[in-house]
Amino acid sequence: MYFLLFESATVGRESEFGIEFETRQYLNADDGCPESELNVPLLTLEHVDTTLNVESWDAYYHIQYDGEAETTYQSEVTFISSDDEETITQTQTQLEGCETNFVHLDEITMNVVELGEPIMAEVKVFDEAGEELLAEDSGEIGYVTGTAD
Repeated sequence: MYFLLFESATVGRESEFGIEFETRQYLNADDGCPESELNVPLLTLEHVDTTLNVESWDAYYHIQYDGEAETTYQSEVTFISSDDEETITQTQTQLEGCETNFVHLDEITMNVVELGEPIMAEVKVFDEAGEELLAEDSGEIGYVTGTAD
């Protein structure tokens, strides 16, 4: 949670300002490290609406990679249906502690052949240049179906 407080000694004065900021996700800073090098505690798609066979999904994930401080890593998450695939790429620098946290929420569009079709996910972590594969995991994801608008 962030608070911004602006105070002016002149009543009725109008002013204009711009704010630029960068947010950084850093989860479980005080907890222990994951047991494995790559941990995926959250990986899900939530159904948004339907247009023919193209489905709009909200993609949520949290990926932990047990890396080194002051090192930048790249994650690649690919959602795969029988008719389509969508890849999200993200970079994150590990500041301290024992793991790099990739957190994502975004809308993606994927073709899904039938309702209830299993969707797979492949999670890969690379070095900063995206050339050396450091860790990978895959499996079926959970998702929530919704109703068409």
